Amino acid sequence: MNFKYLAPLVLLLILSCKNTRDLCSESPENKYKFLQEKINYITDLDEGLEKAKKSNKPIFLFFTGRYNVNSELFKCYILLNDEELLKKLKNNYINIWLFVDDLKNGKKWRELQREKYNTNDKYPPIIVILDSNGNATHDAILYEKPEDVKDLINEIKRQ
Repeated sequence: MNFKYLAPLVLLLILSCKNTRDLCSESPENKYKFLQEKINYITDLDEGLEKAKKSNKPIFLFFTGRYNVNSELFKCYILLNDEELLKKLKNNYINIWLFVDDLKNGKKWRELQREKYNTNDKYPPIIVILDSNGNATHDAILYEKPEDVKDLINEIKRQ
């Protein structure tokens, strides 16, 4: 195997991830503040559904967790690395984030993802696209690796 091109490629990869790594290594409060500014997510399901009806926008429903490894990987390496995706989510969707590890509502959100979206107690992140009336337009997508959401992200970007 020829390794002479490997070092520049690795360096390019490290440099391209610098901003994301900086943000992801910061406190959760800073990361969520940044994401809130970028996509204006709502953590109240009823408020998000009402806003979607009024604006006639589809919903990006995101079952997530603050202390879940795959949720954090999705936020750091998918959302924070894709400015185009963030813009499309902010401008074209109502973003509802339901934190399943939240002490107040987590149990309710876990039951919702399991019963309404047939996720069988899968750990987040789980993404469901809803129309403006709250009806699922896709099956729930469980994120474990980038390939799991590739088609969905490409669809969002085409809108």
